[in-house]
Amino acid sequence: MALAQRPATPGQQQRAADVVREEVGVSSLESLNMLRPNELIREIKRLYTLAEKAGGSSIPAMLIIGPPGVGKSTAVREAAMQIASESGKVFVDLLDTSQRKALIEALEKGEPPDKYFVFLDLRLTEVEPSDLIGIPRVTVVGGREVVDYAPLEWAYILSRVPGILFLDEITNVRRNDVLAAAYKLMLDKAAGFTRFNRRTLVIAAGNPPTEYGLARPLPEPIINRSMVIYAEPPKIEEWIRWMADQISTLPEGVKEELMRTLTITSTFLTIYPTLFNNPNIPRDPNVMENMPTPRSWSFFIFTTPYSKLEELAKKGASAVAQYLSSFVGREAASRFATLFKVKIDPLEKLLQNPSTVDSYNLEQMLALAVAIADNIAYRATAARTPEEKIETTYQALKQLEPLLTKIALRRGQTGAATIAGTELIQYVHTVLGNMLGAPYQQAVTKIAIETRGREPPWLTAIRAGKMVAARKPVSEEL
Repeated sequence: MALAQRPATPGQQQRAADVVREEVGVSSLESLNMLRPNELIREIKRLYTLAEKAGGSSIPAMLIIGPPGVGKSTAVREAAMQIASESGKVFVDLLDTSQRKALIEALEKGEPPDKYFVFLDLRLTEVEPSDLIGIPRVTVVGGREVVDYAPLEWAYILSRVPGILFLDEITNVRRNDVLAAAYKLMLDKAAGFTRFNRRTLVIAAGNPPTEYGLARPLPEPIINRSMVIYAEPPKIEEWIRWMADQISTLPEGVKEELMRTLTITSTFLTIYPTLFNNPNIPRDPNVMENMPTPRSWSFFIFTTPYSKLEELAKKGASAVAQYLSSFVGREAASRFATLFKVKIDPLEKLLQNPSTVDSYNLEQMLALAVAIADNIAYRATAARTPEEKIETTYQALKQLEPLLTKIALRRGQTGAATIAGTELIQYVHTVLGNMLGAPYQQAVTKIAIETRGREPPWLTAIRAGKMVAARKPVSEEL
């Protein structure tokens, strides 16, 4: 007789699933549908095209989960604008009162609804349930009083005009009645008793509950009825191109100033890529300190003409750092201020002519050492499997070997500037060992085996010196 087995608990099921993923070489994170902003825009457009062809009945809502500041809201809005432009429709932002009123007047005059494409961004942390379902009212049906909901203006528009309804910050909502109303929008594509146009796409976005204190898990029924996508931050080069496009639309004068700010910021982020998006950067828990994300860097650039930075620089690097810390926190701000004072070339340019490093002073060499460590760490952490991380780290070390050698061969100077190349290499070694762990060690070991008997100077420096257990941040060294 077969023995009855107790059903596995959700935790056991998850552990079993993780074991299977490990066996086939797929991590839990890798198995998610992870998209960068440009990819997310394309996916939204694809889903909307399907909704248009299928009449919307079988198209689920989209749920976008990702860290703060990586471009979720911007990508959804950009997708809506592109859909309108590519289909020859007039884009209408329903949060713009003048655009909304003009659309209603056009519809009342008999303009075809398909001429327009609407977009509505609702921040769910700012609304009441009645803002999502309508106001109860008493009407008479068959001689009896009954209660229904007075249609909301935006819901009335979405019932007639195709578009995208965006429900932002869904995981940060604390009120269950607001969440319940939001679920109806996603599942039924209706606000109260007002059903949306069949070509309306509903998209919600939030933060991962396990990583951010305010975020809360969503019920399984809403997840199971949605297409769930995990948003990744954009690549630095994608963000730079996007920022340049945005700035190019601004008036003359303003455009030139902000483009110069973008240029110095781009140089900084190319040198220190891990400071582009780092919500986990160490911060003082007693201070409401900001963090570097694509959004916070964008805010900095849009509000800071280059002349403002020059004005601050006259007061000293600390003035630049204090100002920038308002946007991206103190660690990123202090390094930016250092770069603004200490000029070093991008690594790509230095690799073309490594002898440029020969003229670098101590401050520049320190900044270069940090830039190399940052660049390798950024490239390695982008890899999704341990094998890819080892190979990426190995290739980065090989590519940057000319610069590592230049640093390793630097001799210490007398007086205050006593840091020799061996110590700088040890700094790089310590940082990468702490950030990457075993994959970095294995990559170094691979190079050591390949170059046995003819090892490069930077590897000799690692062997010769003691590991630097704890060095001050380079911003303090400078």
